[in-house]
Amino acid sequence: MSEDRSNSETANNRPVAKVHPSKSTYSSIAADVTVDSALAELIDNSIDSAAIHDKDPVNVTISYEDDAEEMVYSDRAGGVKADEMGVFLGLGRSKDTRAEGRNIGAFGLGTKKALNHLANKFTIASRHEDADQGWKYTVGEDFFAEDNETWEFEMEPADLERGQTVITLHDLTFEWEDEGDAIREELEQKYQRFLSDDNDTSANLSVDLAGEELTPPPQVQWTFSPWQGGAHPRHFTGLEFTDDQWSAPIQVEVTVGLMRSSDIQKVEAGTAFFCQDRLVEQGITETKGGFGQSGMNKFNNAKDKRLRIEINFYTDGDADDLPWNSDKSRISRMHPALSRENGVYFWLRRFADRHKRIGQYGRAPKWIFTEYDSDSLHAANDGEIEEVNIADKQQRLEQGDISQPRIHNKPDKDLSLAEDMERVAIAHSELGIKSEKIDWFKSWVVPAYEQAIYVEFKDRFDIDDDHLPHLLDIDDLDELLDEDGFEKDEIIAGLYETSGAPDGQTPPWDTEENIDGVLNGIEREAKQDVKSNQRRSADAYDDLRIHRYEYELARAGADIDVDLDDLTPVNDEPAPLVEQEEPEVPDTTDSEADSTDRGSQDSPSSNREPEAPDTDGSETSTADGPSENSAGSSSPLDDIADMDPGVSHNSGDADSQTALGTTESDSSIKPEVDEGAETHDSQDTAEGDPVRDPDAAAVTEQLEGLKREHDELLDRLDIDEDADPGEWIDQLVDAAEQLQTVLDLLEDSPAEGDSLEERLETLIDQANRYEKMMQAAGE
Repeated sequence: MSEDRSNSETANNRPVAKVHPSKSTYSSIAADVTVDSALAELIDNSIDSAAIHDKDPVNVTISYEDDAEEMVYSDRAGGVKADEMGVFLGLGRSKDTRAEGRNIGAFGLGTKKALNHLANKFTIASRHEDADQGWKYTVGEDFFAEDNETWEFEMEPADLERGQTVITLHDLTFEWEDEGDAIREELEQKYQRFLSDDNDTSANLSVDLAGEELTPPPQVQWTFSPWQGGAHPRHFTGLEFTDDQWSAPIQVEVTVGLMRSSDIQKVEAGTAFFCQDRLVEQGITETKGGFGQSGMNKFNNAKDKRLRIEINFYTDGDADDLPWNSDKSRISRMHPALSRENGVYFWLRRFADRHKRIGQYGRAPKWIFTEYDSDSLHAANDGEIEEVNIADKQQRLEQGDISQPRIHNKPDKDLSLAEDMERVAIAHSELGIKSEKIDWFKSWVVPAYEQAIYVEFKDRFDIDDDHLPHLLDIDDLDELLDEDGFEKDEIIAGLYETSGAPDGQTPPWDTEENIDGVLNGIEREAKQDVKSNQRRSADAYDDLRIHRYEYELARAGADIDVDLDDLTPVNDEPAPLVEQEEPEVPDTTDSEADSTDRGSQDSPSSNREPEAPDTDGSETSTADGPSENSAGSSSPLDDIADMDPGVSHNSGDADSQTALGTTESDSSIKPEVDEGAETHDSQDTAEGDPVRDPDAAAVTEQLEGLKREHDELLDRLDIDEDADPGEWIDQLVDAAEQLQTVLDLLEDSPAEGDSLEERLETLIDQANRYEKMMQAAGE
């Protein structure tokens, strides 16, 4: 390509715009441009020009003249001087004057590519805000056909307001009627942050497109759920990257959160990329979006529909340093700011893994997210996106002080409380009761509680169930219905307020199976009572079950055409909620015989059965020390030295806590299985029944205990269950060894205290006093 240059010279007493592109190059540059991206290039230049001339807001008008089949682009962003008019077409060069701060125009191709793609003929007119006269020139199709490398355009006076630029597209290359709606939608997406008053951008933008203002698309409806210690979005700032090839550092900001609903139009899950606040791509769920690399799990299109990540790149230097392509429509995932060893992808998993985990469909009930918007009375972080600056962590990482920075401003991944609430909602909706006076309830759970009951109720009962007035405090089924089915407020109002309601934690309300058992028991008693021509009184039944009993009684009576008023009242008590099982008395004779029989079959080295481990996988201590209760494994714990089990796990900084988390599971774990034991699967008893091998059962149980222990370890250390062990085992072992060294030093030191923190503080105080004494002695 010949050197591109643009200027204005005088010919016949009129200014001349003179440019030097290669025509073949000029004709080819529009190949990858769409109509909306071409118009966006013009808007970018208007924003930059307004910044140069300190104008805000930026007002742009794009009108379409149907009769003339022309489009007119106009702005009042400061205009261009007469001797700079060639800049509109000079390839590879932008105006030498640039605004301080964040420019959007990049690559020096914006206007040139846009105009060549939009029309075969166009007129460019502009008047600088300090000039007494505006000028214009026209570029026609014949200029592309002529075989010369120098283009000169004699300019004419233009009647313009100060600071105004007008570009008229005469011979359009597209049909506005066919593409107008799509163009509007794309421009609204690209400039959503500039069009909205809710974002702090470099400029406020107003665009009149064909007589109608552009409006920003719907805002992201983040959840500000107080569940999980706060599932609200986080905005991570402070990341900065440098490169010798860049004109200035690149700053990166990342917002991570969960959407209340995945059904919001024009707002996509996955990763959205912005450069200088201008949207480049969104809905990226592949590797480019950060998924399936650097420890981040792959994006599951069915389960991760709530997760949204927004990455914004900024620079005060050249905009073409940023990771977008020349027409600003795609992100390059190989850009150093993203892909370098400690680039954005390295940090992204640390920012987003917890939101991704708890937000998956099917993992947590949706009502812990849907009921809390930014205006909710119980919105986490007061309905504001939490600001988290990690500049210090990045600096420590780059200096080698840390290798695995940990982010603590994240939601809690333990969903057990939400699971308790699910059981509460099931039990209450099925029993026709309600209560907010449950021991573990806080005020912030009430919105989720009411929605959970409503969801469970409408999933479990039909809208034409005429027996529901027996379950709820209503006179007629129609009280519960509107045009869409069950009405939430009426359902909640119809439930009976009851004390001592199921809490989802204590038997029989601690499992869905147990709850179903209670409901099945009520149904059996009701059917039996109807067959016996009797009904139990409210005094006989407890407050928890009486309404479900009346409901089941009505259903059973309807099945055999029995009028409930004809049933004889009785005071028979119902079955207890929790069955008390009688303890079995062991048959010592059979046990002794079995023991003798077993002793005669086993080898001499096997004189007792192996003991099964505790069901929770924890170690149990005997008089001789801790027992080995899990199957042998290649667990990383085998390599960790034993540490003092009395050390508090809540002490020290994050790195100490990580190491301390290993103390509960640090010994080499092997199965206690008798090698000389024989299997008895092929042996028959006197009755001919096969005998189950107790050794095999014990090993199976030990393996299950080991798996639970391994999973608990990963949870305590905040390690993804799908993470490659090779990425964290060595770090874990190193941390444990370092901790052991510290513990050894403390053991040999004179420091005293009841906990690790106290001993550390004492030791530090002693060291500080010693240092001061040495300084005083030196003076």
